[in-house]
Amino acid sequence: MIPPHLHSQLKMLEARKEGKLSGRRRIAVFDLDNTLLVGDIGEAVFARLLRDGARLACGWKEYESFLRCDQSAAYRLVVETMAGLSPAEVERATIKVLSQPEPFIEVEGTGVPVPRVNRTMREFAAEVQERGYEVYVISASNQTSVRIVCEDFFGISPKRCFGLELSVAGGRFTNVLKTPYPIGAGKVELYRAIAGDLLPQITATDSFIDAPLLSLTDPLGLSVWVGKSRMEFKAVRDRLRLPQHLCFVQRPMDQNLRKRVRILGEQWSRVDDSPSAITET
Repeated sequence: MIPPHLHSQLKMLEARKEGKLSGRRRIAVFDLDNTLLVGDIGEAVFARLLRDGARLACGWKEYESFLRCDQSAAYRLVVETMAGLSPAEVERATIKVLSQPEPFIEVEGTGVPVPRVNRTMREFAAEVQERGYEVYVISASNQTSVRIVCEDFFGISPKRCFGLELSVAGGRFTNVLKTPYPIGAGKVELYRAIAGDLLPQITATDSFIDAPLLSLTDPLGLSVWVGKSRMEFKAVRDRLRLPQHLCFVQRPMDQNLRKRVRILGEQWSRVDDSPSAITET
């Protein structure tokens, strides 16, 4: 169920659209990892490939090391390391992640969390689509996995879903990433390539690295911050000082970002026992 405050903000946006936004093309842009999902599909697929013995250029520990120093470089590394694999291999790994019942993928002494659907955000995205918005997803995870998840679990056309994309030659990925990289300001650059100067009326993310995308939102529009706490939300709101409406959606407390990554041997419990790995939160 969509929280009353979020539903109210959407209704107020609709009222504004009947005035100053009347006649404009309706566009909404969502982040995927820890926004529409609870967890990170790119990390999970990378871990699944490592677990299954795929010949990758780096391992999980190397990725974590990059992540501590440079998020953008780490996200690119995870995708670049898939060079030499076929798109079909990445598709199979993605499907394995989405269908496995266990909540973690064990790799290099770490339990990498399997993502779940954020039910609140799925219902919000569905209502936005029903109201006639073109919904786009721009993610820093690999594009193959992004498109599978968005189509299968959110009903969003793969043609409107974008991630880090490797060039393909001879039926296999090369190590050349296509630009712009959909990370930080790169998401704005990619959006501009899609929609030109038309501003999105709705944006949603969980990460301050996406501040440029939030700042791109129409001043009369609505931005949604999917976060851990209202304290975090207040800090983000005060720091960004966005002209448009900024609304908070609580991320499920049991699976906040990387707190879900556990060292093997540590006790953990699963919140949802349904057979599908991507479950609803």
